[in-house]
Amino acid sequence: MEALIFGGAFDPLHSEHVNILLNSIKQIKFSGKTIIVPTFVPPHKSKAVIDFETRVKLIDETLKDKGIDYEISDIEFLRGDDNYASEILECFAKDYDKLYYLIGGDSLMTLESWHNPKKIMDIATILVCGRTGYDGIDDKIEYLKKKYGADIIRIDYDGKPMSSTLLRTRLMLGLDTDVPQIEKVKPYFNQLHEILTKLKSMQTEDLFLHSRAVAYRAVELNHIHRLGLDPYKCLIAGLLHDNAKQRLSLDGFSVPDDAIGTPVLHQFLGALKAERDFGISDKEILSAIKYHTTGKADMSVLEKLIYSADMLSEDRPDIERLLQVMKNDFEIGFKACLSSSYFYVLSKKRGMYGLTKEAFEFYIQNKE
Repeated sequence: MEALIFGGAFDPLHSEHVNILLNSIKQIKFSGKTIIVPTFVPPHKSKAVIDFETRVKLIDETLKDKGIDYEISDIEFLRGDDNYASEILECFAKDYDKLYYLIGGDSLMTLESWHNPKKIMDIATILVCGRTGYDGIDDKIEYLKKKYGADIIRIDYDGKPMSSTLLRTRLMLGLDTDVPQIEKVKPYFNQLHEILTKLKSMQTEDLFLHSRAVAYRAVELNHIHRLGLDPYKCLIAGLLHDNAKQRLSLDGFSVPDDAIGTPVLHQFLGALKAERDFGISDKEILSAIKYHTTGKADMSVLEKLIYSADMLSEDRPDIERLLQVMKNDFEIGFKACLSSSYFYVLSKKRGMYGLTKEAFEFYIQNKE
């Protein structure tokens, strides 16, 4: 009796989960029982967005027509404790002669940091799918084989990069996502419905699309570089950065005199109107909105992030070079964005706003 164990939060289940599973079953010609193990409260994650019972139903509805012999285990739900992979596999090993344990290439790269990794490799044959953007998987396999005597099979399928954080962000923003049972999943990710509806009423379609794109880019860069910022702060600051761009009435607000009638007025009004119209009281979010166009000297990480995300959103043309620089190094990427903006404004000979000049001098000129 053989079993293939495939665990994960599946919060939500996405198409790459299905692709990884089906390609693995096909390659090893597996004919035993496939056991899907949704996590209950993973040791390294916070509470799931979608409740356990609903995740089970969505997995079942997605897999029932895939032609595989599977069951969805509630072992983690029943244990109701921190459920380490080594302990779960040990439970299944009592009922099956051979276990396969399916993981992604990103998980393989960190496997040694897991709870009791040797037990995992002693109990099960590891099936590993590559992941686009993760190099060194084959070298890692050879290393683990030599150090632990692990039995590891490399599956000839490289999955697309798929972060649960970014997937949930796309769902919250109403962006395209490759998620089975999408209409049943959407209600769990409507936290931004009120903000999105209000913002959309204030912006043209193009500007609204830009606002969502900046919000997503901000969360993505925070995730890629592990900046440690609250993803929700990144999301809200990015989403509302241009909330005043098409409603420039002063409404009695006090803004710098030299900003009135200039392209930078909307950043100052944006912070003020985000507080008034959207109830945003977080000073870090408001400051990131306030300086997202000009920058300033000595910026916070969130301020740098929103400034850069605004320049590097997917709706912007010709961003590939700058985006690659940013994805390689956050600080270097921010400075590249600042320099690009500075010299662009300089080339237009329309006057440089003081804060932009101060930012350039602080980060670029005085650092050379």
